[in-house]
Amino acid sequence: MSKLRAYAELVRLPNLFTAAADVLAGYWLYTRELSMTPVLGALVFSSICLYASAVALNAIVDVETDRGERPGRPIPSGRLTLHAARRCFAWLALLGLAAAGVASILTRTPVCIAFAGLIFVAGALYNLGVKHTPLRAANMATCRGLNLAMGMSGHAAIAGLPLLALFTYVAAVTHFGRDEAETAARSRLRTGAAGILIALLWLGYFAAERMMADATVLVLWLALMIHVGRVAFRAIRRPVAANVQYAMGTFILAIIPFDAIMVCAAHGWRGGVPFAALLLGAVITARRARPT
Repeated sequence: MSKLRAYAELVRLPNLFTAAADVLAGYWLYTRELSMTPVLGALVFSSICLYASAVALNAIVDVETDRGERPGRPIPSGRLTLHAARRCFAWLALLGLAAAGVASILTRTPVCIAFAGLIFVAGALYNLGVKHTPLRAANMATCRGLNLAMGMSGHAAIAGLPLLALFTYVAAVTHFGRDEAETAARSRLRTGAAGILIALLWLGYFAAERMMADATVLVLWLALMIHVGRVAFRAIRRPVAANVQYAMGTFILAIIPFDAIMVCAAHGWRGGVPFAALLLGAVITARRARPT
């Protein structure tokens, strides 16, 4: 059981629900029904595996840094060996690419496997050096945007505004938490919070027509705005590591309702129901495995 928990912490299990949410949102934007098809199942599985492999690679690359800053993580604490983590990374990457290959076979187009390949490359680039450069936020946001686009690839279609909103949100969140293990600079936190606000406003604009017809969607969007804003304000007011790390965990899991609102724009309040189940799973697992 302890070994299983160590692997869950290695891949940051709560965050895997957000990867699934991205693909579901991208796919369901173009469907009349909220159904799980073989193509969607393959894409969701691919997304989860590729996300988990990228997080495992991050833990492998940062092992020496974690020994000093976060010695309780699986590899520095000795609960997992470096060899086990590398093997986990390799298997997850292979499974993710293989599942995308199945989706491409089912759709008779190479688009799905192409997006999966881009996600893998973007994640590897981030972990192997880009995260230490000014391109860090853009690279992370690209990974998320590609994940959403991979869901859309099941229909060979791309929606610009949802992609822009999610890209901006993730870039701003990454900027906000750049030095989450240390006391943060208020100026950077304010800039990150402003970017998050802009992304949420774009999301609201995308769903505005549905909000006017369905008050439930409006309430969901307002609740997300208030919750994210409250957590950001708390971190800005007292920018210690604990507050910034809590905010980052909140922002990451908030991707699930963010994606839900996209789907609600197409399907009304019913579109949010599957994402409520994902959010519940993420919150429950976050009690055992931290999302950051």
